[in-house]
Amino acid sequence: MAKKLSVNVVDKSWLKGADRMGTISGNKTDKSEAFKWTMGENGAPLIDDAKVSIECEVGDCGRMG
Repeated sequence: MAKKLSVNVVDKSWLKGADRMGTISGNKTDKSEAFKWTMGENGAPLIDDAKVSIECEVGDCGRMG
């Protein structure tokens, strides 16, 4: 398993748009046009205007509890 993702830190002015992105499924809705973005080195999308963008890769998942 090697899933890639990004963590993008934005300021308060992005709150409404960021909240919307967190409530709709990317499997059902194309969210790629919501913000200007660039493909990162590992293939994860990075929001162009984010204060901080971090590329991540999930190496393993396990059950807790």
